Amino acid sequence: MVETYVNVNTVIAKILRDVGEQGNYRYSSIKEWIAEIVQKISYKHTMVRAYAQIEIRNYRATQPCNLLRTIALTYNGCKLRYGSDIRHHDSSRINNINKLQLEPITDVSRYFASNYDLFYKYDCDGKLISTISNNEVINNMYQVRTNQVPIDYYYYIEADWYKFNIEEGIIELDYMALYTDADGFPLIPDNTYLLEAIQYYVLMKLIGTGYTHPLWTGVNGYMQLKQLFEEAFGRAKGTIYYPSLDMMNAYTEAYNKLMPNFQELDRYKHNIEGNSNTPNPAL
Repeated sequence: MVETYVNVNTVIAKILRDVGEQGNYRYSSIKEWIAEIVQKISYKHTMVRAYAQIEIRNYRATQPCNLLRTIALTYNGCKLRYGSDIRHHDSSRINNINKLQLEPITDVSRYFASNYDLFYKYDCDGKLISTISNNEVINNMYQVRTNQVPIDYYYYIEADWYKFNIEEGIIELDYMALYTDADGFPLIPDNTYLLEAIQYYVLMKLIGTGYTHPLWTGVNGYMQLKQLFEEAFGRAKGTIYYPSLDMMNAYTEAYNKLMPNFQELDRYKHNIEGNSNTPNPAL
């Protein structure tokens, strides 16, 4: 169960202090290795439902750095259509062929984040600005403004850009994001076993690149670290995926309250079956 998070930069700083001078030239590699560990655990523990306001300049806008998946973009309260190419839509409009229907503006229930109590508001650099309530985001994004948007406004994605047939303006973005802090650093579960597994994994990778450790050296040292990593990683997965002991006990108590007494249930079924086999005296 994940309750707190720690800044990745803090974890890297701790590793560099332990490794010493040889690790100072491996900052980028260590950052990537930590990402590999988090990927092996699960993405869902480092994803949040996010909201951002991005500026369109010259028909395009930069995607947020922590973007994982786009859910919706709105302009003045109307959801924009998506297309693979602006020219395709221009041709469709000119020839009066509407190939992509605009979704009903009133149907916004699908965008409510039922599994997320809060949205995380970010800037384009992936830096956390604030948290914002679910209802506030939905009302801001999907409430139609006084100036109605023409139905032929749309966007498409090209590399790290959103491209529009809107020259300038502010777009509101609903998306899944990598969980980052106000400085733009990724946050990972603050789990003792996970941090220990990261330490072993990074040392294992460093030895594979020629790093010399006073305790673990050569192939034997690499294999010992691999075994230690696998043990710590298994514990990390267990403690992250499963709830705390109090939550597990609460679940068991609630489950037993909802389920009828099994003996009474068996007796009830026996009586029903017995009655169904009794011949009707009237016959």
